[in-house]
Amino acid sequence: MAHPTRWFAALGTLLGRGEWRYGLGEAHVRRMRLSRRRLPQFGGTGLKRIGPPSSMACSLSDPFLSLTKREAAIAMKAHLGAKRFEKTILGTETCWNLASRQVLGAITKRIGQPCGLCIPCVVRRTALPARDITHAVDLTSKKDPHFADAGAPIHVDAYLAWARKLTASAYRSERFAFEAPQIVREAVAHSDGKLTMSAIFEIERRFAHELIRTFPAP
Repeated sequence: MAHPTRWFAALGTLLGRGEWRYGLGEAHVRRMRLSRRRLPQFGGTGLKRIGPPSSMACSLSDPFLSLTKREAAIAMKAHLGAKRFEKTILGTETCWNLASRQVLGAITKRIGQPCGLCIPCVVRRTALPARDITHAVDLTSKKDPHFADAGAPIHVDAYLAWARKLTASAYRSERFAFEAPQIVREAVAHSDGKLTMSAIFEIERRFAHELIRTFPAP
């Protein structure tokens, strides 16, 4: 029995409550944050839940592989409808600092509130520029009282510098392939031909444009 690609996201439901982190369908397993180091355990636990490999043939893949996170969110909204989409999104977590009361320096927040400054928050705000949970700091708006705070936009600034470099007219896919980190090369090598370096370049360029449109320059 072959399983459709959407089971990749469904594994998050099998393992626990879904998280809105780097992938659309990651999970929170025994209070364990998923990362590149945790993904093998994630897959192993999922297969144990749905049965041993000898009893059923499973084919797991990512239907959002060629999409940016915002594009995946748009596809999800079209599939679920606006109300179900909003309910699902508002029930997800992303922030690295949820359990902390301090964000940066004198900036504080309540426990459970996303900070708005960490890398996962930056990626989430780019993916969900409209309706979303309230962040302690909103760097998408110059009206936020902490918008000009020294050090607050450290991750946003780093991302924007990368985005401007990637979207410059003189920056080509050949240079991207030369500069790509090892994890990108490994992703291409283990994608069974589903990913190419030029395809990743185009995905990252689209994400870079989304990022630039989301966060205004000081």
